[in-house]
Amino acid sequence: MLGSGLKGARHLSWGYILIGRDLVEGQSSVDVLAGHVLAEVARSDAADPLRSLLRWTGVGPAFRLLTTGDLPKDRLIGYAEVLVAAPQAALSPDDLAGRFGAAGVSATPYAETLGSDGAGFAGVLTAA
Repeated sequence: MLGSGLKGARHLSWGYILIGRDLVEGQSSVDVLAGHVLAEVARSDAADPLRSLLRWTGVGPAFRLLTTGDLPKDRLIGYAEVLVAAPQAALSPDDLAGRFGAAGVSATPYAETLGSDGAGFAGVLTAA
């Protein structure tokens, strides 16, 4: 969990998910956090986060990472800043509905945290 700078959640490579403090503090239900985690798993399944990192870093640093396992700290920090600031990819309501249903998580608390982006989304997801 990050103390500041991140609202919501973001996925990283190797199954790691960054969690913003806003998803934990002051929430009335654990379904908020669970919903954001499910959404980030869906985003990770749709687009490999390592591919995104390699594309962003450029050929030289990407080659260095793949051959030595090392990435220059400034490139990693720069990518983290871009990742946190970038808009999140849209998700398929049908895909999310299946994930929420399979996990037994209520979608309504998640959708309510999306603000106007989540308008009408809760009804679709709660049907799962």
